[in-house]
Amino acid sequence: MNTNYPDTTPATGAERMLDALEALGIRYFLGNGGTDFPAIVRAFVSRANAGRKSPVPMAIVHENLAMGMAHGYHLA
Repeated sequence: MNTNYPDTTPATGAERMLDALEALGIRYFLGNGGTDFPAIVRAFVSRANAGRKSPVPMAIVHENLAMGMAHGYHLA
């Protein structure tokens, strides 16, 4: 019997995104807040309250700066 099914518990897209980032070993989440951010913040809080690991969230003031930081981290 195959028991390697994906997690089917109800979750938001933001929660699934954090699950994927954690599974990929992503250590930092560089984000620039916008209208989509409340769901992402709730997902971080939900994981912290459940004692689950997450990438370290970092609020960056401009999207160009966030992309430059992510690219520099990748190169390092």
